[in-house]
Amino acid sequence: MDPLLVDLLLIVVLVTINGAFAGTELAVVTLRRSQLVRLAETEGRRGQVLLDLSERPTRFLSTIQVGITLAGFLASATAAVSLATPLEPVFAFLGGAARAVSIVLVTALLTFVTLVFGELVPKRVAMRRPEQWALRASIPVAMVARLATPLVWLLSRSTDLVARLVGAGGETARRPLTDEELLDVIATESEIAPSRRAIVEGAIELRGRTVREVLVPRRDVVVLDAELPVPDAIRELGRVGHSRAPVAPDGDLQHTTHVAVLGQLVDDSLQKLRVGEACAVEVTIVPDGALVQDVLRLLQQARRHMALVADERGTVLGIVTIEDLLEEIVGELYDELDRDLAPDDPRGYRRLPDGWFDLPGTYPVHDLPDLGLTVPADVDATTVAGLLMDALGALPVPGQRAQVGDVELVAMTVAGTVIERIRARGR
Repeated sequence: MDPLLVDLLLIVVLVTINGAFAGTELAVVTLRRSQLVRLAETEGRRGQVLLDLSERPTRFLSTIQVGITLAGFLASATAAVSLATPLEPVFAFLGGAARAVSIVLVTALLTFVTLVFGELVPKRVAMRRPEQWALRASIPVAMVARLATPLVWLLSRSTDLVARLVGAGGETARRPLTDEELLDVIATESEIAPSRRAIVEGAIELRGRTVREVLVPRRDVVVLDAELPVPDAIRELGRVGHSRAPVAPDGDLQHTTHVAVLGQLVDDSLQKLRVGEACAVEVTIVPDGALVQDVLRLLQQARRHMALVADERGTVLGIVTIEDLLEEIVGELYDELDRDLAPDDPRGYRRLPDGWFDLPGTYPVHDLPDLGLTVPADVDATTVAGLLMDALGALPVPGQRAQVGDVELVAMTVAGTVIERIRARGR
């Protein structure tokens, strides 16, 4: 076989090896630990080897660098020795410089080929299919690491020593993504369906939120008098569109003893009883500072759908239901008893033609960004009514306004000590 052809084939093989190592480096670095653990559990030995490589980044990167450096060095040496010679006659007119010019041209050409086929193309493919690439390369890379153990060991120790000298010693741990980074990833990932994106964003934003921020306030809770006949209780639940309601003597939420469940009250054997006698579901009480995810888990474990929310003094502030908690993640949920809110319903909100939002006083502060309204992150209020009162330092009168960050608030309807309607707009 022609020696020149052999050298060309050798260069192709070396560039291919360079590309394999370059793509493997990017593929492994791209994968998150959760993906690596899943591959270790589902892909057998290849997945486990891949996880082992990722957990020793210095050794892995040293192996990759050994492979890339040796492949590049050997390819350059082969090209300089074998391919430059045939070009010398072409530059014979340059005299003694012909050899040097030939080597420079061959090196430049090899550099271009290596960049395209040994770096850019493999990395592009590895970015698109990191799992497949990393799995296929895991065992070969592990074998190279074992064969080149002395050199890899020397590089690893040298790297560790220099890293310690500059204050970056130790293995590099994969840092978990922060909530903000997760939201950025989700927002920029075009392959995630909008409905799934909304659910994931809701779940992330829910972390750290307390039930005080999502409860139904005491004045808006429908409470059934314990002395109310069961048929009347059924009619009342139907009228207000609820499937459950607290039951208390004299209808005082503070003294709630049970929860009435519509599906249980329709039993024929209960129709002659008072609702306080017919209810078997005991009330669950949670502190207002409890995290939403903890309360959701508690209600699931207790097989309850509703809980009273009390402050540190034992005063009942309102109620929270599983539906309320899930709505914080997936948006509004409706059952057969729910009614759509009309635009002028006091519980709803409207966007006005002049750019203002007409909001109920109970509108949650954490939902303002959904309307394009941003308030400072350090505000303590959980509703827009509380936000306005905190800004003014007193109960407002209709027409009184305040600026909170980039949001302007105006009190529209005030009944007694309750701010019922507020107008809001951004700058």
